[in-house]
Parts: sequence; C-alpha cells; structure tokens
Amino acid sequence: MRAMLTLVLLACAVNAGAAKAAPQRGDVLFAVDFKAPDALHGWAINGQATISAGPPPVLVVRKDEAGPGSSGATLTLPVEQLRGLSFKLSARVKADGVSKPPETWNGVKVMVHTEGPSGPKWDNPGNLYGTFDWQTVGCVVDIPADATLAQLVLGLQNCTGQVSFESVRLTVAAGRRHRPEHPLTPTPEDRRTKLPRLRGAMISSYCTADDLLTLGRDWHANLVRWQLHWSEVNYGNADGRDEAAFDHFLATQTQHLDEMLPVCAQAGLMVLVDLHTPPGGFDAQHTMRLFEETRYQDKFLAVWEALARRYRGNQTVWGYDLLNEPIANTVADGVRDWQALVAECARRVRAIDPDHAIIVEPDHGGAVEGMEWLEPLDVPGVVYSPHFYTPGEFTHQGVFSPSGPVSYPGLIAGHQWDKAALRAAMKPAIDWQHDYGKPIYFGEFSAIRWAPGDSGLHWLTDVTDLFEEFGWDWTYHAWREWDGWSVEHGPDRANQQRLTELTPRGRLLRSWYAKNEKP
Repeated sequence: MRAMLTLVLLACAVNAGAAKAAPQRGDVLFAVDFKAPDALHGWAINGQATISAGPPPVLVVRKDEAGPGSSGATLTLPVEQLRGLSFKLSARVKADGVSKPPETWNGVKVMVHTEGPSGPKWDNPGNLYGTFDWQTVGCVVDIPADATLAQLVLGLQNCTGQVSFESVRLTVAAGRRHRPEHPLTPTPEDRRTKLPRLRGAMISSYCTADDLLTLGRDWHANLVRWQLHWSEVNYGNADGRDEAAFDHFLATQTQHLDEMLPVCAQAGLMVLVDLHTPPGGFDAQHTMRLFEETRYQDKFLAVWEALARRYRGNQTVWGYDLLNEPIANTVADGVRDWQALVAECARRVRAIDPDHAIIVEPDHGGAVEGMEWLEPLDVPGVVYSPHFYTPGEFTHQGVFSPSGPVSYPGLIAGHQWDKAALRAAMKPAIDWQHDYGKPIYFGEFSAIRWAPGDSGLHWLTDVTDLFEEFGWDWTYHAWREWDGWSVEHGPDRANQQRLTELTPRGRLLRSWYAKNEKP
C-alpha cells in the first residue's frame, strides 16, 4: 500500500515453497503512518479528512455538522493475513473539542470492521471525546476465522470537533487456542467434590437471609454466584485505583458473605465467590487497569491468596471465580496478559486450597467467543466459565439506550435467530469441551424482562435446553439484583414491584431447579 503502509506478512515464507510460519504474539502485522506524499492512496474518504503539514504529518478529521453521520477515512485490510487472530489495535490520537456523542461507541473512531458468514463485527475503544493531547488508545480485535472483509476506520461519528491520527498498529495479541490433533479422552469430571449438577442464580452482594432461603428452600436452587461487587467502580464514576479503599470494599463484602454462609448452608446452596470488581478499576475506555500496571496484578494475586486462606476448608463454598468478565483491551509492556495472569493466580490459589474449584472466565468480557483464545491451565480442579447474552440486540434491548422491540425467534440485526443459531453461537464452548474434556459452567445468561411477548421465555427455554444437552452447570443472571433481569417481575418496565404470582420465566427456572439434588 505504498510507502505509507507497512505490512509484515509473517505467514509468507521468504523463499518460494518454504513452510509457512505462524504469526507470534507481539508481531506487528500492520502499521501505518501518514508521512508519505500520497499517504491517503487506497483510503476511502468520507467528509473532511486531510493530511496536515506536520511535523509530523498526521491525518486530521473534522466534523462541523451536529447530529448523525460520520467523517473520516477507511482502508481495506488484507483479511486473508488476519483471519483467526487476535490483535491489539493501537493508535496515537489527539482530540480538539470533540462533543460528547449519544453512545459510548460513537465519538472518535479507531475501529476495525469485519464481515463474513458469522455476521458483521465492529471493534473500537469507547468513550473517546473531549479535548486531549497525544495519547495511545486501543482495544483488542478478534478477526473471525470466516471473515471475508476487514476494514480500518479512522474518524468521527455522531459528534462534532476535530481529531488527529499520527499512527496505527495491529499487533498480534494471541492466536487461537491450540486444538489437539485428536480430541483428548475426557478425564473424570473434577469439580473438586462429588457434586450433583449445579443450577442456581447469581445474586446481589447485599442479599438477605430471606432472599437466600426463598431461592434455596422454595425454588430448590443449589448454587449462588456471590458477587464481591464495588458497583460504584463497575458502573459508576468512582475511581478504583485507591488500594486502601479497595481493601475497605473487600472487607465489607466478605464480612456480609461470612454472615450469610450459614444461611446458604441451611438453604442447601453452594456458594461461588466471584471477584466482580478488579483492583485498579477501569479506565475511560473501560479497560481494566489490571492490564496496565503491574501493581494491580500484584494486588489481584494477593487478594486471591487471602481469600483462599479465608475460605479454605469451608464446605459451603464451592469455589472461586477469579475475575468477572476480564477485559484486556490493551496490555502494557511488562504486564501479564489474561492467560498468564490467571494461570499464575490459579497456581497460587491451588497451593493454598486443594479442595475448592477454581473458575476461569475467558478474556473478551467473558463472552463465549473468548473460549477460542483460552488455553486450558495446568492446574487441577479448574472449571471454565463463559457467559451468554447472544444476540445482544435482543437480550439487552433498552438497557443502555432506547431500542426495540426486538423479538426472538426472528430476524435480529439481519440474521435469523432461533435455537439452531444459539447452538451455533455456543460452538466455541462445545468445541472446547470436546477438545479438552474439561467441565464448563455458564456463570451468567439472561434476557431483559421487557422483551416483547413471550420472547424472553422462548430464549431462556432454548438456552437452558442447550445447557442441559451438554451437561453444563449454570447460574441465571440474576436473583433479586436489578429488576431488569428478574424472573419475579412482569414485562411492564414501569412496574418495579415483584409479582405475587409466578411468571412464565420463573416457572421455567423452577422446573429446572426441581431436578436439583442438594449438595
């Protein structure tokens, strides 16, 4: 792509006929700057996008008209060299007076867009607007193995202002997991104890004894996923970098958990301890600072060593969910990625506590697709735990912004969604289990209660049917937490009171819980 573009095609041999070499973590497969005279050759320009005189020369994009619309430049990438890889997308960016956009994914765009049989995909860091000097921004981009088109998009969307781009890179973050040539012989299922199937719910960290007794005794669930959750950091404006404040949060949460563990035992509920808020919290792009500074990784490891000592030997505790929905959008130099960090954490926990299960979620926010990038750990008693909210246009309609109504089954975001499509979406977990013979546990899944008609019931029926088909443990999201996910509330969003009669979604869960054996 002329002098302004550097492509390192590692999959190509130097000599004709030589064996292909797989790209390695850290390899730069794509790099672009705007120093050449014809720097925009090959780019499609939309709106106001020009090269400044410098120094150094940079791509400058302006958008003066408020409202919907985009301005920027798009470059088609060599998709055949990128398929099936995970990349760290990084760009040097400067913003001047970029107005706050209506959605977090609008504003400054540093985006890779892909298309293929598995559907369209857009990856870019969010919450980029305002005025800021040169900084590096980015995110992790997974190129689907069936991608037929990949494009780099730089610019502004649904906002006004000016943004400048100095350089962009795609660096290999990971290849897809190493699949054995032949499926491994499944080992005897090791969830650390001779447990029955576990079916339950994720709960609020401030649940009451009545909440637990109702779920365990009346509904007959046998597992709760207990959040250690600093909600003001996860979903508010609190800064999670204060380690003393983090210690106070953790002490308060574990004290309440300790008080409720005897109630859980009384209700026949096993407890999964879930670290829902990471040390360090999140930056403006909702990347975990855990992957930006080693001090937060040291804190993470110390936290789990302390928790393992605290609950070692407690027979009501099933295990430890090491981190809720890990997001390593960027990994700083000298800082462990998620695979390395979770392996070290699991080893340390197992050295302290030989008896409890260790639950590991995939990177990419715990999404089932992340199983494609997760390698099994060389630690006994590990359970692998994706989450499932697919398709998000249906499950999360109206959660973050006005949308809908979206019905299931049906045409959603241009694709037909039904039980067969859900099975296909779960394929990363199905294949993972098939390849390694390790236990799978779906720690979260849900559809918003105001989905039209019986859509939520249909979706939950198909999802739980599939979980049962493959013998997976599961916890519904969520029991007596936010009412949007509640099966005790009806479809009227304005009515935030629990109903006295059982909802159809509640009947479905109770029908599964009725099959439970108590541990």
